[in-house]
Amino acid sequence: MNASFKFRDKQRGLTLVELMVAIVISLIVVLVATSALLLSRQGFTQVDAATQLRDNAKFTETLIQRLAVQAGYRDVIFAATGRPPSTSGLTTERPSIFGFNNASRKTSDRSEEATGSTASPNGSDILVLRFQSAALESGGTTTDQSLIDCSGTALGKTMVDRYESYSSVFHIATKNGEPTLMCTRWPDADDTGSASTQPLITGVESFQVLYGVDGITATDTTFATADSVTDTYLRADQITNADPAISLQRWQRVRSLRIGMILRAAPGTAIGNTDIAMHPFGTDTAATMFASDDDIGTNFTPTNDGRLRQAVTFTIHLRNPQGEE
Repeated sequence: MNASFKFRDKQRGLTLVELMVAIVISLIVVLVATSALLLSRQGFTQVDAATQLRDNAKFTETLIQRLAVQAGYRDVIFAATGRPPSTSGLTTERPSIFGFNNASRKTSDRSEEATGSTASPNGSDILVLRFQSAALESGGTTTDQSLIDCSGTALGKTMVDRYESYSSVFHIATKNGEPTLMCTRWPDADDTGSASTQPLITGVESFQVLYGVDGITATDTTFATADSVTDTYLRADQITNADPAISLQRWQRVRSLRIGMILRAAPGTAIGNTDIAMHPFGTDTAATMFASDDDIGTNFTPTNDGRLRQAVTFTIHLRNPQGEE
């Protein structure tokens, strides 16, 4: 038997069945690898989105906390002296902590009294914080640059009298199609000059504020003795009174702030359903000190839009006295 005959006896290729089996196995391997890659990428996207949400929440908490502890601050030249015997200040003094429940700010209006006339998306609230600047030296015209407004800008002008103050306003507005936490400020004290509004954090669907009060309830027009300890938390509309003098005294009883937010990431960042109810202040408010059961903003159910969301809650205890009572 020669060599050429032996070579012809050997298999020289694959049968059709074997070829089809090989193709199927290859397709399964490719499918498994592709699925693993997609899941890995989706997991990375969700982790990245969650990290961004946490960073946004931390930034917001830090900024609001810094401005809240500034609320009620008076320059030493005014803080060291009591209110003059004249009661004229009652008509010009504004509370250092103020707000609106379920309201949007109208950018054409300068005063905060005209602010709460429009319902806010998802029942979001408005928070107004007021404080004075600190003079570098007593009686001087230069500030020490230690106090900032909500944009992070140092206050540059000293105060004329004990009732003058700067305002920083936190509120929700739509920016480029996204609900955004906004900062509105004025270049001069007492909300004079042209208001400047700028975005702080994109994707804030709900911004809720409760005010920890001392010695009052939602209906009191007379007040118990204050002990500087928070007794309960009320909404802004539960504190404001039709009588400006009573309203001022009620807002001066605020001792802490409870902030709740719902933050969302970009579409496609969540795994699974996203139409799950979220509660910035928790679900058992009836059994706690938070009087927010009937506030629409504390019960938020998003659409199933594939966005990762995070509920954020934090409490700030105020540092400065909020005014004479």
